[in-house]
Amino acid sequence: MLNIHGDILDLLNESEYYLFSILLNYGTKSCPDNSVLLHRTGWGLNKLQTAKKSLISKGLLKVEARFNPTKGAKGRESNVYVITTDLASKYNDKLIRNKLVNNKVVKNKLVKNKLVDNRVYKELLKPLIIETKVIIEKKEKDNAPFFEVFEHFVKVTGKQLRINKNNLKASDKYKKITSRLDAGFTVEDCKKVIDYKNNEWKNDKKMCQYIEISTFFAIANFEKYLDAANNTQSDLYQPTKKQFTYELPTFKNDNERFTFFLARYQLYKPYLDNRMCNTTYRDRIFLQKDVEGLVFELELERPELLEIEKPYQNG
Repeated sequence: MLNIHGDILDLLNESEYYLFSILLNYGTKSCPDNSVLLHRTGWGLNKLQTAKKSLISKGLLKVEARFNPTKGAKGRESNVYVITTDLASKYNDKLIRNKLVNNKVVKNKLVKNKLVDNRVYKELLKPLIIETKVIIEKKEKDNAPFFEVFEHFVKVTGKQLRINKNNLKASDKYKKITSRLDAGFTVEDCKKVIDYKNNEWKNDKKMCQYIEISTFFAIANFEKYLDAANNTQSDLYQPTKKQFTYELPTFKNDNERFTFFLARYQLYKPYLDNRMCNTTYRDRIFLQKDVEGLVFELELERPELLEIEKPYQNG
């Protein structure tokens, strides 16, 4: 069983944590050769070496050369790996290791884990894999709101943005968006700001350069952008009573009305210009919430669209 302080979990990415846990399972000082570590991790040599170097650079691991004394310098054997932090420990029946209790290091007698020929028994490795998976799943769940907002920004703006999931918290994009979420704003608030400002600036040659996460989610900007979006939302394309050529059903609420006209638009969509559907019409429907006005104008300009319904009515 392992004791690993939360500060270490925050410091390491998935690969680094996995290698660190495997080495810790051997004890704070061990000498498994590369073939054993490659077998345990299932990685290639480059990935293994990269993870080792990263643990060394973060001050968690020291690697010492080991030689066979009878062969001198030519008797190089597998390296000695030394865990150099007091924030992680392993239970062992023959040794007394440090145990973390309430974030304080205390002495504790440790339980039995047996290592033979640099091999970890399956019953030891299985809990490690499960523990790693649980931690990764928790991180993914915690970061889900960020990714929902980030992916919405990419989809709406069409920008090609990349983010390093292994070093997510160091990203300025992550910091900007999560700072707004941590301040109490919702994912929907964030989406609303993205939709509103993108729609306002995308065709403005001067302002389109500011369609950036750093601009939208800046502390000085976000709240006023959200207020403007909320105030403007109800002002855009206010539907007026239109004389349709067919009788409308009775709607219980605005949501039912919106759904009715959205269904009509979807019926017409295969016969419309694809570029317009993916830009102007999409914005009209989902940003300006005026699918009714759009359908009215399409039917007025192209009355043949009304004929599309006839097969459905006859069916």
